[in-house]
Amino acid sequence: MSPTVLNLGNAVIARVSPGARPLGYDDKQYFIRIAAKVFVPNVPLWFLTFAGALPDALHFVLNFMGIESFNYNPKLANRGCFPYSNDYPFTHSILGIAVMASLLIHTRPLLTDMKITPHDDVAIGYGLFNHPLAEFLLETSIISTAFVFYNAAAPAMAQVGAKRNRYLSTFVYAILIMAQAYFCFGSPPTNNSRHIHATLNLGQTLFNCFLIGKMD
Repeated sequence: MSPTVLNLGNAVIARVSPGARPLGYDDKQYFIRIAAKVFVPNVPLWFLTFAGALPDALHFVLNFMGIESFNYNPKLANRGCFPYSNDYPFTHSILGIAVMASLLIHTRPLLTDMKITPHDDVAIGYGLFNHPLAEFLLETSIISTAFVFYNAAAPAMAQVGAKRNRYLSTFVYAILIMAQAYFCFGSPPTNNSRHIHATLNLGQTLFNCFLIGKMD
């Protein structure tokens, strides 16, 4: 089915083929978790960040199991940030997010390109993946705000790792910005999305959570 897009101000409601929505590296999923450390200093930072990354991480696992799919689409290679048409009805539907949120007692912020229920053919979002520069500027400004807030307001007990190594916070920040730049302006390493791309993305997600957690 050819996609039909309805623009409502800045928001976009897109009617698409089932599951055909782009998946991308998403710095803003770490924003609220890093900032939240200020208010819940006893909760491990790795847990806060992984909670936000859980939908993506679980999607890659279900992709390996054949339940969902991570699909490179060469027709999208020159369009936007991520050339993928994915089928992730369970991990990236509002219903699926709600189930995971109930388990982790969290809500993922800034939902974009999100289906309402599994196998729905309507998705709601801002469509920023089609505008790499705007996506990059938004993501970097959000994650920068999180780091400034964390460094300025988090209690000392929540910054032991960062204080022990004065360059750690800067290093973590640089890693996230470089990953976001590659997502917005780079290109996939191969066409094997199910095994290569998904593995790389899952590894990057887990590595980011581990690295951010070292700031505790």
